[in-house]
Amino acid sequence: GYYLIVGMTGKERASMVCNCLMQLHEVDVTVTSITCDGAASNQAMFNELGATISPSKMKTYFAHPSDTNSKVYLLLDVCHMLKLMRNTMASQTIYNGDKQEIKWSFIKTLHEIQQESLRAGNKLRTAHIDWQKQKMKVNLAAQTLSSSVADALEFCKQNSIDGFENSEATIDFLRKID
Repeated sequence: GYYLIVGMTGKERASMVCNCLMQLHEVDVTVTSITCDGAASNQAMFNELGATISPSKMKTYFAHPSDTNSKVYLLLDVCHMLKLMRNTMASQTIYNGDKQEIKWSFIKTLHEIQQESLRAGNKLRTAHIDWQKQKMKVNLAAQTLSSSVADALEFCKQNSIDGFENSEATIDFLRKID
């Protein structure tokens, strides 16, 4: 089925989801999860359904409206979220929980060094730095926000290569994302 949902409130979306789940249950279709992006309207829908992705009170499921013993899990589209993290890191200033800056500039500097001399065992190329031209490619985001890039940054920092001072927060962030 197709549903035109542009402009629907979280409450309306939740009602539509419950209706769909009940109809599917009637024909013996088991739904175990729903995947969507993290838009505010979807988060409002999560709340209406009795779930939340808020880190302080995370509950990523709700009771199935036709079978309260069954849970329906809510998942954020991982590929979409990964691209959003890369886009945010590249275009805005972000900080970790200790208020340390996570910097895209370290990744750009690493790329510049790797083009000149060092090859540090990652897949970082110009397409990863100029991602706007191919912003829908998940592999570019995944390869950029990876442990192999974190390893290369750490190598540069440990070997006192200029431009990698105070890169710990960025290294830690990349490892957590990977």
